[in-house]
Amino acid sequence: MRVLSFNVQNLRLRTPGGAERLDGARDGGDPQDPLDYADRRLTAAVLAQADADFCLLQEVFDSASLAYFHDHLLRRAGAAPWPWRACLPGNDGAGRDLAVLARRPFAAQSHAQLLPADLGLQGEAGTRADLPVFSRDCLALALGRVALYGVHFKAPVADLDTAWARRRAEALGVRRLIERRFDDPATALWLVLGDLNDPRTDPERAVAPLLAPFGVDLTERMPKAERWTWWQAPGGVAARMR
Repeated sequence: MRVLSFNVQNLRLRTPGGAERLDGARDGGDPQDPLDYADRRLTAAVLAQADADFCLLQEVFDSASLAYFHDHLLRRAGAAPWPWRACLPGNDGAGRDLAVLARRPFAAQSHAQLLPADLGLQGEAGTRADLPVFSRDCLALALGRVALYGVHFKAPVADLDTAWARRRAEALGVRRLIERRFDDPATALWLVLGDLNDPRTDPERAVAPLLAPFGVDLTERMPKAERWTWWQAPGGVAARMR
């Protein structure tokens, strides 16, 4: 089974004047940018070429946006269909939710509403008793014996220390869910995937609770030159945030 995670960045279906269109993969800018469609065609081409059996997408506005993207762009890009799909509402007020495209049936469970006390994290740095643990969600997905945990952690913006603490709390929250699901996580089939917003420049990784000895970072098996998840054209900057 091939599994893919991709941040599609603000995938939203709009109907200006009754015409259906998708926003481009960018922050801000003109919502009527004529490059939006070309931008989304490139997104679809990447996913079609990857040909994954299971795709976890971040920043999808709703189910209608996901369905339109699948039917009108992914299929035209030559992708085989993903008959099973889901986009569950999370905690991002801008509608940047987690979504799933799959070629086999799956069960999805949202944990968007869990509070620190629900996971034994009361008083933990980066939490507040009346706020959910997860900035967006932790989407637990069951595919037979395999358990996937889809996430999109707090971005390293504004107050970096506060954002780091929030990501650490989210990582602890995911770990608690795994420990509750499996008697022996070390021998179980589980995978955490998504946008962990984990800069490699941090002196200590916020996602450390999910790393060794608890888990294995599969990207460490890749050549160092390939361990990046986004590339910025100005300056040729490549960074790893997963």
